[in-house]
Amino acid sequence: MFKYFIKVFGCPMRGVEAERVNQYFSANGGLEAPREKADIVIIFGCSIVELNNAITMEYIKSVDNDKQRIIISGCSPIISKEEIREFFDGELLVSKELDNIDELFPEFKVKYNDILLPTVSHKNLEYNKFYLNQYKHYRKKLSLNFNNNPQLLITSKGCPNACSYCTVRFAMGNINSYPEDTILKTYKKALEKKQQVFIFNGDDTGAYGIDINSGFDELLLKLEGITPKDQYVKWAIDNLHPRWLLKYQETLLKFIKQGRIVDMVIPLQAATEKLLKLMRRNYKISEIISVLKRFKEANPKLKLTTHFLFGFPGELDDDIEAIKQIIDQNCFNHYVALRYFESPKADSVKITPKVPITQAQKRMKEIQEYIIKKGYYCQITEHINE
Repeated sequence: MFKYFIKVFGCPMRGVEAERVNQYFSANGGLEAPREKADIVIIFGCSIVELNNAITMEYIKSVDNDKQRIIISGCSPIISKEEIREFFDGELLVSKELDNIDELFPEFKVKYNDILLPTVSHKNLEYNKFYLNQYKHYRKKLSLNFNNNPQLLITSKGCPNACSYCTVRFAMGNINSYPEDTILKTYKKALEKKQQVFIFNGDDTGAYGIDINSGFDELLLKLEGITPKDQYVKWAIDNLHPRWLLKYQETLLKFIKQGRIVDMVIPLQAATEKLLKLMRRNYKISEIISVLKRFKEANPKLKLTTHFLFGFPGELDDDIEAIKQIIDQNCFNHYVALRYFESPKADSVKITPKVPITQAQKRMKEIQEYIIKKGYYCQITEHINE
């Protein structure tokens, strides 16, 4: 018997991967233990944003890799490989290559792909509590089989987009959809346990299927087909790029009308054609707003959230005024204000002029006050860049 410890920084997608590794180790005779007593320590690092990268690096330094087998996974082994190698010479296994973990443990009889995709994140994902709390109010309390936590359905990893400010594609590669049969089995197993709330997520959630001759709309229809008509089930869709909102709007509208889809997170990031072009987001705001109004008319209870990025190179006061115009459309219930973080590996490094941090912070505060006056909620964070 061996003892292991898993630590997760960053996003829910990596948290689900970490839980799958947890079950993989357990199935092969491992026992989860405190870090200081573990034989194997796996760290799912996050280096997409500045703060998380700093926390990840400090944590790796704190681990005694002379006495323990240390493996670094997540996105850090690619995004911050040079920095890691300054003080750590152990094993690196980036998340996009996690399916190769069997090569590190050839003695294991149960293989990684034998483990069904979990619908919960590993308990050592600190972001998990905040994340799940956003969706807990959709639960319907029952006398039996009531589970406190919404369930995650991670449909794919990797991203086919090339947003100029983002480094996810470097770390996770192109889209890699999980097999449809695997997702259906995962969902069905959760339904049998009377789970109620499901959160669809991925590095680019709506991109599911484009690499396997399928689509996110087809997946939703098949999942609906195995959902018992008499069972209370609600869906939330996180991290839906607006391009997929446009492509799959009719299928989404169908499920919104019937009350199956109750929550959607659609990151706009900017409100003007100029900034969207520089960001390589490739959609028109007017078209997105038109679709969202259809959704709200179909079900006024639908909750919609968006993200806006502040301080992107070339941002002007006019771009902030355009955000106010979107707020005035009353489509969104919740806003997240993010300050632009310039990763050295991002293409946006080459875009000028740069916006001073103090100017970005001032604009974030201005928008927050405007949103609050309109009666909506605005969350400000300078440490998440999706």
